[in-house]
Amino acid sequence: MQLISRWMVTLAALAGLGMVVMVSVGVVMRYFLNSPLNFTEEVVGLLLSASLFLMLPYLTLHDKHVQITLLTQHPSKQVRWSLKIFKHLVTLAFFAWMLYETVPWLKFAIKLNLKTEISRLPLLPWMAILPISFLLTSIASLLCLSRIRRSSADSSSSH
Repeated sequence: MQLISRWMVTLAALAGLGMVVMVSVGVVMRYFLNSPLNFTEEVVGLLLSASLFLMLPYLTLHDKHVQITLLTQHPSKQVRWSLKIFKHLVTLAFFAWMLYETVPWLKFAIKLNLKTEISRLPLLPWMAILPISFLLTSIASLLCLSRIRRSSADSSSSH
């Protein structure tokens, strides 16, 4: 899972780089050559979505999501432990539900061979990122729950 999540973050970074390149080329084409690229916004939107969803498994696995310090650092150890379990259970439930919802959506895209409106890019690869990300984020949550369980078992056996 570590290797897969690192590859996904690398792809997310490349998507971010692609956004910068597309916007830069679009600006140059528009203002210096007076010939704007009509598909820039569409492709940048796809790259942004890809970047965001490709990062989710890594962020979950390494506990790098935005956190409220008041809830994650100040309470007692037992409360923090309970909040971590609750967080990963909610994450697992949410992404399992999202996975369940996106599979029919993906089948629909395959059936109709959907393409983007302006550049006519096939939407299937872009749409497939979501269920893959949801599945891997769910697995990452399960691994985090397992890690929490092991660490609590190790700390209870040392007492």
